[in-house]
Amino acid sequence: MARLKRAVSEELDRRIIGALRENGKMTFAELAEKLNVSASTVYNRVTKLEKKGIIKGYTIIVDRSKSGKGTGAALLITVDNQASIEGVCRDLARIPDVESVYEIGGESDIMALVYTASIEEMRKLVNERINSIQGVENVNPLVIMKTYKENGSLF
Repeated sequence: MARLKRAVSEELDRRIIGALRENGKMTFAELAEKLNVSASTVYNRVTKLEKKGIIKGYTIIVDRSKSGKGTGAALLITVDNQASIEGVCRDLARIPDVESVYEIGGESDIMALVYTASIEEMRKLVNERINSIQGVENVNPLVIMKTYKENGSLF
């Protein structure tokens, strides 16, 4: 019986997360109606998901082309063997145009997602800011041509 209850709770959690991914502004009452459960059930499940760190926060999806930051790139960064990958990641994370930073496996050590107003700004960001970070050996920018899916939402 406990297993069944846990499975039902886990399924409801997945449905709640899916609904919030579609519209993070939904109230508990709206979620409850959509998922056919009570608002108090939704409140309790969301609170547990937040306490467990599964839901880490709520955010918005920005149309970058309308916000002035329509040029994006994934930067594959190689760190020299004397440097700390973690230190380079921290330095990258402090740059406002850097949206995400990941330590990765493979030929490169780090992947950073960056968005600027233009290719020229992207070039300046890479050449003047990122290449000047101590430990950065090489930056291979992969310019994003078109976005099909982002933040779990299809465009």
